[in-house]
Amino acid sequence: MGSSEKKAGGPLFRKKALTRIASPEELNDYLKVTNPANWMILGSIIAILIGIIVWSFAGNLNTYVSGEAVAEDGQITAHIVNDNARYIREGQTIMIGEKTSKVFKVEQDEFGRTRVEASMDIPDGEYMVKIVIEQITPFELLFN
Repeated sequence: MGSSEKKAGGPLFRKKALTRIASPEELNDYLKVTNPANWMILGSIIAILIGIIVWSFAGNLNTYVSGEAVAEDGQITAHIVNDNARYIREGQTIMIGEKTSKVFKVEQDEFGRTRVEASMDIPDGEYMVKIVIEQITPFELLFN
């Protein structure tokens, strides 16, 4: 019982801590709050958050429909066999590699395929095309 009585009736703070607080020489010393590594971590987190915010307003998320196309004399004819082909409209962007153009004609053929026509300055041949059917910013995606 002797040791438990000492703890219950003893001082709340250690004597060393009390003398350090009461010492007037240490009142003018600077208090070190963080080290440079913590500031670098905080700066990195803030930079990432700013990047995410800028991207959410300025970035785009695109929905594509893909298909095969034939290019002859600068005219592209694509046949799209996809459930989402019904969303293709005139004026949407068609892409072959890095080159882009606008769709100027959309129609259904007798086999149920969607036929898309566009003009693009590329060599004659067969290509894979992507058509942007929806374009949305991440901000709109979150708050619509």
